[in-house]
Amino acid sequence: MRKRSDQCNQLRKLHDRLVEEISLLRESIQEEEEGFENPLEIRNIITGLQSVLNWVHIELQKCPPEE
Repeated sequence: MRKRSDQCNQLRKLHDRLVEEISLLRESIQEEEEGFENPLEIRNIITGLQSVLNWVHIELQKCPPEE
């Protein structure tokens, strides 16, 4: 049970970090799209991060409520 609790805590931290990073990347694209060497690459990174975020969300549903 302790292992699952630790895993859930790590997933919560990862979730928060992914949300933050995706938000920052979106803001950067909106503010300075012409400043990026390859805006398409940044969009692909965002898509990949969102995919991971979806997986984390699914795994978090298996976790007990946060204490």
